[in-house]
Amino acid sequence: MNNQVQKPSGESKRGAQTSLFDPDSSACAAALNDLSVVMKQVGFIVDKKRVSESTLRAYIRKRLTYPLLNPRFQRRSIRGLPGRGILEITVLSKGDETLERRLAAFPSSATVLFKAIGSQDNNYFTHGYFAVPLRFRGVGPRRYLDVTAVGPALTMIRRHLE
Repeated sequence: MNNQVQKPSGESKRGAQTSLFDPDSSACAAALNDLSVVMKQVGFIVDKKRVSESTLRAYIRKRLTYPLLNPRFQRRSIRGLPGRGILEITVLSKGDETLERRLAAFPSSATVLFKAIGSQDNNYFTHGYFAVPLRFRGVGPRRYLDVTAVGPALTMIRRHLE
């Protein structure tokens, strides 16, 4: 099934739905670039995707401060969210109990929820991830990812973490 990746500017690019969820695909890279634009519009600080990475690096207040947010596109369903495609935003820090309590108090809904993980890996503590359902528009070969549809959920996340 084909999809187009909707650019916030209104342009769109064609790409297979399977490619959107493949972190090495051009469709995924284009969607992450589009997501970067939306995240910046709602106030996140976003570093350009590095070639060697499959996610963006996003921050709440300023670059290189915690929490570090790593958004990526995932194909899976999550109880409480519609559809089978999500924007997964992993929350990392060096270990922060205040952040941990703030995340535990996040008001999950049908548009965004938080799943706690609480694991230490290398130098980072993974608090968990936010999950936002993806919205596709159109049908058949004209089906595309509406990246701008995640904007309200991103705003909720940012406000909660400020």
